[in-house]
Amino acid sequence: MEITFDLVIIGGGASGIAALTAYSARNPSSRIALVDPEEIGFGRAFGFADPMLLTNTPVGVMSLDVDDPYDFERYLHRRGWNFGPDSFVPRYLVAQYCRERYLRTGTMMRQTGGEVRHVKGRCRRMALANGGSTPVEVHTDEGRVLRARSVVLAMGLSRRHTDVAGSCRGEETAVEPVRTNPGTSTGRVLVLGTKLSAIDAAVTALAAGNDVVMCSPSGLLPAVRTRLSCAPTPPRGHNVVAAPAIPAHTDAAPEPKLAEEVALAEADQAPWQDLVGPFIDELNASARGWSSADVKSFRADHARLLARYVSAMPLHNARILLAAMREGRLEVRRGVPDRLTHSDSHSDVSWDSGLTETYDAVLNATGFLPPTLPTVQPGIGHDDLVFDTEEDGNAAARLDIDLRVWAGDVAWPVWAIGSAAHTRTPIVNYLRTATLQAAEVADSILDRTTERETYVRAAD
Repeated sequence: MEITFDLVIIGGGASGIAALTAYSARNPSSRIALVDPEEIGFGRAFGFADPMLLTNTPVGVMSLDVDDPYDFERYLHRRGWNFGPDSFVPRYLVAQYCRERYLRTGTMMRQTGGEVRHVKGRCRRMALANGGSTPVEVHTDEGRVLRARSVVLAMGLSRRHTDVAGSCRGEETAVEPVRTNPGTSTGRVLVLGTKLSAIDAAVTALAAGNDVVMCSPSGLLPAVRTRLSCAPTPPRGHNVVAAPAIPAHTDAAPEPKLAEEVALAEADQAPWQDLVGPFIDELNASARGWSSADVKSFRADHARLLARYVSAMPLHNARILLAAMREGRLEVRRGVPDRLTHSDSHSDVSWDSGLTETYDAVLNATGFLPPTLPTVQPGIGHDDLVFDTEEDGNAAARLDIDLRVWAGDVAWPVWAIGSAAHTRTPIVNYLRTATLQAAEVADSILDRTTERETYVRAAD
């Protein structure tokens, strides 16, 4: 059965809702479909019920509406949450925000003759129809065919890294993503990774009473921040006279380094954090003209900068890790296992040093891969764009500078935002990036440029 829409959005997480918000504001009487196998709003990034898992960026940069940067903050206040723009909040609140914005948009559009529909399933293939006002056919895994004027790819993060910790060897290293619930008390837990996903796993495992070892090739934890702003502002509270009173550890050992960074954050002596938001916006805008190889090379060349400072952790999580280190319950190691061998009750872990240890649980927290663009395959009359194919010899579609998808020399009425636009965007693990791109793409689809309205923060 064919169903016709003005816009089909592939993905119902935060990026998908950003696309819905931007397009519906410009075309409120349109018909929009979101294709996702899960419930709308509860994507991989924020769909966690555990209140211990906090966002890594604060309230002030998480509005789904680029024209109203205080939308999320007001949403929280109206529901009794007294969070400010610098607050790092439980992730489930972002998921609820996305869900409620989806439902509210649907209600508002019905009042103007429009419609928002959730089509459960995965997009498997897109084809160009022969003529007509809805040139794209979107085929789902359940056999539905959606006809669309335009499509936005807003798929979030994809599968976990399967190459555990980057260089772990042995036939048994392709472990399942999580061998046990990190919130279950099992005794001794090994967390593969030291970045943000690993910190979430460690914080949850520690809260359940486990002792934890974290490991990665670098052995480095992210830096510690108390805020992140999208506007360039002078560093707040920075006192150059008081700064030398805080000891500066040159020791690379994790505990003194983390203790120093916690102290600097608590004393508001981390002025670098006021540059991160503007840096992300400027970098992503400047990189539009780069090739995908240039973007990939930039990430590799500046991996430590991005992991340490762009993806810094909130002070709250840093305090938890530091307290556990001081109690002897958390160790952070440089290096990765040489071999993992699992049984029903435990895992034996061998290291390059010759040491073999036994753990009650091993958690793969090495992060997620970005989604892949569809591949170009011969179709009837035109090439098709096919998702999640394992066939070799088919070229991937590419993104142009305006985030439009090209298959060979044909520009499709398809655009990508958020993680799906990672080949044109150096930093995509940032909701504001998807929100900015959603507004730009909506303007491109409707062939117009809107004048941005400046909002003055309203008193609550």
